[in-house]
Amino acid sequence: MQALNILSAPDVALRRGNGLKALLANARDLLYIWHVRAKSRKVLASFDDRLLSDIGIDAVERDRECAKPFWKA
Repeated sequence: MQALNILSAPDVALRRGNGLKALLANARDLLYIWHVRAKSRKVLASFDDRLLSDIGIDAVERDRECAKPFWKA
């Protein structure tokens, strides 16, 4: 079974500074977070009622989470 990581973003710290390196690192990290959210929501959408009860949510909560765009936490 795949890991589900919807509620919290990976440990990605914003880089300080105004340099191009910091900007590119922040952009890369943001793209990674968006990718993880989209993938996690796709996995969550495939869960049946038994799996949903195992993680403590119902179908309504699943549908609400899966309806969010990838850029929203």
